[in-house]
Amino acid sequence: MKKLFFFAAVIMTSCSSVKVAYDFDKQVDFTKFKTYAFTQESLNLAIDQLNRDRLISAVETEMTAKGFTKSENPDVLIDMHITAKKRTEATATNTGGYGGYGRYGYGGGFSTTQISYNDYIDGTLLINMVDSI
Repeated sequence: MKKLFFFAAVIMTSCSSVKVAYDFDKQVDFTKFKTYAFTQESLNLAIDQLNRDRLISAVETEMTAKGFTKSENPDVLIDMHITAKKRTEATATNTGGYGGYGRYGYGGGFSTTQISYNDYIDGTLLINMVDSI
């Protein structure tokens, strides 16, 4: 099929910092590529329209900054994929205690444990740039 020459993965989570990983074919001469277009799958990502438009706009901005222009007959195709998984994180917090006796290793006491749940989406965005030849 087509030669894959650029692969970028952006891992996005709402609970931690964004992690970025990338890989590309170091033997490819990127200066010979001047035009691009999105694959149909990229234009129909399974996310809401607002975020799809934001994502496409961000990629277009970066491609323009790198000297690429959008074309009907492109040198490269931009192929994007998103995966998302709903996750739950539980945090337990102990509070309370009765008097000072517990500090000395004897005596009773009362304490409570409160458990908080945080639901979030753990997502991955893959952006592939593929030689259209």
